[in-house]
Amino acid sequence: VDHLDTIDAFGQTPLHLASLRGNTDVITYIIEQAEAYVDSVGASASDKGEKESSPKGASVSTLTSKSKSASASFPAKLLNIQDREGKTPLDLAIKKKKGNAELLLRQYMNKYCISNQSIWQKTVAAIKPFFSCNSWRSWLGLTSENGRPPRFIFWFVAVNLALALLYELVVYVPLHGVGVGFSSASANGSANANGSDARLWDYMTLHYCTVLSFIMTIVFFIMVHQTDPGLLAKKNYANSSSNTNGVIGMDSCIDARLSSILCFDENKKIRREMHTLTNDLRNLYEETLESFASDSVNSDTGAGPATERLPLCHSCHIARPHRSKHCRVLNRCVLLFDHHCPFVGTTIGLYNYKYFYMFVVMFTITEILFGTTGILYLKRAPENAGIEVTKLIVGLYFSIYMLMTGGLSIYHTQLVRRNLTTNEHQNARKYKYLKDEMGAFRNPYNRGCFKNFASRLFPGKDSYMLVVNSDDISAHASSLSRNSSHHGMEIEMRSATASDKKNEEKLSLVQNAV
Repeated sequence: VDHLDTIDAFGQTPLHLASLRGNTDVITYIIEQAEAYVDSVGASASDKGEKESSPKGASVSTLTSKSKSASASFPAKLLNIQDREGKTPLDLAIKKKKGNAELLLRQYMNKYCISNQSIWQKTVAAIKPFFSCNSWRSWLGLTSENGRPPRFIFWFVAVNLALALLYELVVYVPLHGVGVGFSSASANGSANANGSDARLWDYMTLHYCTVLSFIMTIVFFIMVHQTDPGLLAKKNYANSSSNTNGVIGMDSCIDARLSSILCFDENKKIRREMHTLTNDLRNLYEETLESFASDSVNSDTGAGPATERLPLCHSCHIARPHRSKHCRVLNRCVLLFDHHCPFVGTTIGLYNYKYFYMFVVMFTITEILFGTTGILYLKRAPENAGIEVTKLIVGLYFSIYMLMTGGLSIYHTQLVRRNLTTNEHQNARKYKYLKDEMGAFRNPYNRGCFKNFASRLFPGKDSYMLVVNSDDISAHASSLSRNSSHHGMEIEMRSATASDKKNEEKLSLVQNAV
């Protein structure tokens, strides 16, 4: 941990620099490293105390407590170091108006640096954030963090979904009013004898379908947010129990419960698969880097590079397979990258695209049913009631989402039908694997409408690997053996026996074997 308190020419530590730029991820990493150092010192002191007996009879707990107290000040030391201008990391965050970094540093200051403060000082420090505009802007999700979209967009969609469902249940659904004195006249626009408004009591089937579609929309909304999109090169993939997508999210405890209830441990399987694939891609990354040296030697003799290589991601240290992309928001490569959607608070990739697509489609169906219910409700208004302006405005406000979700449903249905991602559709000219020998557009992953839908809604290895039919294996066998280390990477290739050739397709990440 010597590097944590290293000071540069300006008297600033890494924590100063992270606070100056408002990088909360780096701030958290530095403090966690300091905390890990405190824990390691305490553990080593405990082991030492067990091996060495004190002549004065001092207990092991006494030795351990002294060691911990001596090292526990290390996080406080980092937080209180002043640069040449006398500024602490918190002072720099305040000066540069980095609201999220300021809040995070105040939390750590309250945790490690208030032991010598009076009760009054502790009370003032706890109350002060409630009178800060930056604190409220951060709590409401109105500020961006490390290049991520503001959380307000995600929570705006979530709250509006909940309010629309509540409005359906309270206003449209006749949960009350169907009782004694209710007559058929109420169905024509008048209230029942008890004065309750149950003008749509005879449309219970419509109410059931609307409420059910609302529930399904909310479920898909949660699942697309919770499901790992297919993150490559994620640290501690196999043992990670935190938020699966590492982005804007709910409380971590709620996340874990929702994941266990809705995702059925799907994320564990995804993590294991991504962990294995990442190791293979990292090996290929090293092999590709080494191949540049041999190509430089060949260039001296007049020979060019033998093959075209997979693109490399120097941030994740992997050979990036086709259809994947480095997400600037998550700072990770995402398998079958589609786009980052701030409305669902995560990046859409291989494994959560199906939930995103179903969310968009169900949202559109829900808005159609909700709008139909609103029209029937206003049409049956009492004759002496006039125009119910408030209910009309509220109904139009919630129904206007149908325009956006309807357009998205049509657009993504076309993409699924052609087995394209949003990124591929918008940047097709940048990708060589989407071009033929003449430079015209050609999608090697287009296998027909039915198979395309199956590939996107039931993702597997064939979703991001090129499919080589068994009849074409012999034609490409020589190129595969020559170029497997530099030209692509074989993930799954079974022996081509006589029975396999009839029924099975071979999956590989051979980039030009089409």
